[in-house]
Amino acid sequence: MGLFSRSSSKTLLLLDISSGSVGGAYVSVTPKKAPNIIYSTRVVVEDRLAGQELGILRALGSLIHTLVSKGPEIKAATGEGSASEALLAIGSPWHISTVRVEHMEKEKPFTITERLLAETLKEEDAAVIQSESILSAVLNGYQVQDPIGKNVRKADLTILSSRINRELATHISNGIRKVVPLVRSIETPVLIHETVRRAFPHQEDCVVLNVSEEQTDILLMKRGVLVSINTTAFGTHAFERIAKKHGHSSFDMKGTAIDTTPHESEIAEAQSAWVSGMVTELKKTVTEHALPRTVYLITTRESVDFIKGVMDTADIRALWLSDEPATLVPILPERINDPLLDFLVTKVTKEVI
Repeated sequence: MGLFSRSSSKTLLLLDISSGSVGGAYVSVTPKKAPNIIYSTRVVVEDRLAGQELGILRALGSLIHTLVSKGPEIKAATGEGSASEALLAIGSPWHISTVRVEHMEKEKPFTITERLLAETLKEEDAAVIQSESILSAVLNGYQVQDPIGKNVRKADLTILSSRINRELATHISNGIRKVVPLVRSIETPVLIHETVRRAFPHQEDCVVLNVSEEQTDILLMKRGVLVSINTTAFGTHAFERIAKKHGHSSFDMKGTAIDTTPHESEIAEAQSAWVSGMVTELKKTVTEHALPRTVYLITTRESVDFIKGVMDTADIRALWLSDEPATLVPILPERINDPLLDFLVTKVTKEVI
């Protein structure tokens, strides 16, 4: 049976925890109808608690308080004062995701099972919760949608491995269960990958840089499959926080010179650290994959020129092994963060219809 009864609509709570903010939405899902986002909001982590678990937990607490206060409005719109289930997406640095390829080959046919997949876990740690899922599978040379239960001699599985601190996960789950008893989770990199893939279906090979939060996530897509995930320090939230500390509402960059002199030194240091981190993480990728020419840059409207300027540094350009710079395609965060909810809704709707 699907997630909901096929005879009536249900209210779902969608939550997105990223490096610098927490978003949530109430969604009404009805069989064979387009999902309806009734209410959505986002809470940014306090500057003084940026990058800290306490900061994200306080932002989550504030978000939950707001969502609870909307109960009467939700009931008026749907007939229900609360959601029946929460679907949660947690991003870096709280939920760390990596991608690897497992090659299996035997003389005699063997069966791909959940237990076989579990045996590929690289390490065990009581302090973390670790989960794995298959992003793509090539069995006996053919790509298949669902490898579980198939008998094969050779298999190449692209596996997404995710880890989260057990104590943090418990705090998050306990907070959400104050509103909704049942909570399911999905990895944020998978959501971003799916959102970009659906927005640009013709572009199967690309790099996605999500610079819109405290940190930068680097996703590599090959033939439409997510093959690499890396994270490095600094994102637009971090740069903006430095600017605000010096009395500026935002930052700007013209060419390679920063025009807000009072915080030029600190921004320059952060910029240098960001470039260094980008180079380090991208070098890990280029050892196995050539970087595609198209780069989707998720960043705020105000920071597009700034980030483009940083991306044009010689160290980063050299990784593309070409005299011509990569093609940068800016994507505003609202095209990801809010429609990220759309993907979650679509994922759930498929189980309803």
